[in-house]
Amino acid sequence: MLSFIARRSAIGLLMLVALSVLIFILLRLAPGDPIDAYINPSSPMSASDLEVLRDRLGLDQPLPVQYLAWLRAALGGDFGYSIQRSGVGVLPLVMERIGPTALLMGTGLAIAIVLGISAGIFSAVRRNTLPDIALSVVSFVGISSPAFLTALLGLYFFSVLLRWAPSGGMQTAGAPFSVADVLAHLVLPACLLSIGHAALIMRYMRASLLEVLNQDYVRTARAKGVREFWVIIKHATRNALLPVITLIGSTVGIA
Repeated sequence: MLSFIARRSAIGLLMLVALSVLIFILLRLAPGDPIDAYINPSSPMSASDLEVLRDRLGLDQPLPVQYLAWLRAALGGDFGYSIQRSGVGVLPLVMERIGPTALLMGTGLAIAIVLGISAGIFSAVRRNTLPDIALSVVSFVGISSPAFLTALLGLYFFSVLLRWAPSGGMQTAGAPFSVADVLAHLVLPACLLSIGHAALIMRYMRASLLEVLNQDYVRTARAKGVREFWVIIKHATRNALLPVITLIGSTVGIA
């Protein structure tokens, strides 16, 4: 087991290194000069100043040296400075946003898990009925709809037309902090974010539960007179959740 974990970890590390090299090369192959981002068009710099800036940024070094310098700095937590906000480090900007981002992603994933598993169980129990067909159609639409399109339509409908929810931000500007205010700003984006994931979880849950319901131990439980509710919840659902948990784990990485 330990050798398997070590081997998988080594493969993952090599993939990260290869991906970083690929991204670095693609950025260098892009048209233009990286130093152009630091030049103000209204006040052009002289050639000597450009060389000084290029030397300070290490852009006069060979590409392998530039990559190693960037990798060493990144591993130490130094991701450079923001181009748009001069003098502000990238890492503080990321840390400033990571809390609200984690809150939004976590809430959206929790909603997706609850809705997806519940709908999957209901759809499997009511197989080939009108509710099952309706849920299947809705899930296919949810899976195939791009997240940005769903978000824009939801924002326009619920925020602009109906005015049921704020259209942006984490809390009302200028207002004192309030949990209710944060929740009011969180509900709509979290629900919209959960649509695609909930639809995918629902499909996996339905398929897995239908397979489990045909197993011998489920038929045995029914033959012993166990109530259908407990057959579904206690005997079938617990085993049907295994592939769904795997899907949720991969969803966390994608989200």
